[in-house]
Amino acid sequence: MLAMISFYQLPEYMTGPMYNPFYHDHRGCRRDEVGAVRASIGLVATLVGIAAGGFSALRSAICRR
Repeated sequence: MLAMISFYQLPEYMTGPMYNPFYHDHRGCRRDEVGAVRASIGLVATLVGIAAGGFSALRSAICRR
């Protein structure tokens, strides 16, 4: 199961660094702007997604004892 989860996320992990040149070349964003957005909004979105997933798991009786 752990291997399946790891391999499922592998393509996303590997394409992450390829987005930076796209933002820089095609969008005209500076590297510090991209880093600031990824660090602030990306972190908040990740935490909200984790909380929403936990809440929905509790509401759907997946994690009830």
